[in-house]
Amino acid sequence: MVDILCPHCEEEVELDDDASGTYSCPHCDGEFEWGVEEIKMIHYEPNKSKSEKPWFIIAIFVQIFFYIQAFIATMAAVSVLIVALPVILFLVVIVFIGIFSV
Repeated sequence: MVDILCPHCEEEVELDDDASGTYSCPHCDGEFEWGVEEIKMIHYEPNKSKSEKPWFIIAIFVQIFFYIQAFIATMAAVSVLIVALPVILFLVVIVFIGIFSV
């Protein structure tokens, strides 16, 4: 048995240990609930600004990767041109010497 206080008159009311439900106080006839738990439904909605941040950061890293890749490709093309330019000039000079030496 458990002794509780009536929420209306604050007199002691004796209930069974496993009691739950709506009861009437024997002193003031006021009704009260005991042992009834309210179940609250919690609706979770994620904060969109927080969930988008990782994707935004990943997108920035991908963009930087493509910029670096384009820079390396440009430098490779420039280096090929730098290496090939003396060879091309040498061939042009040979052709001009061959044409004008006749």
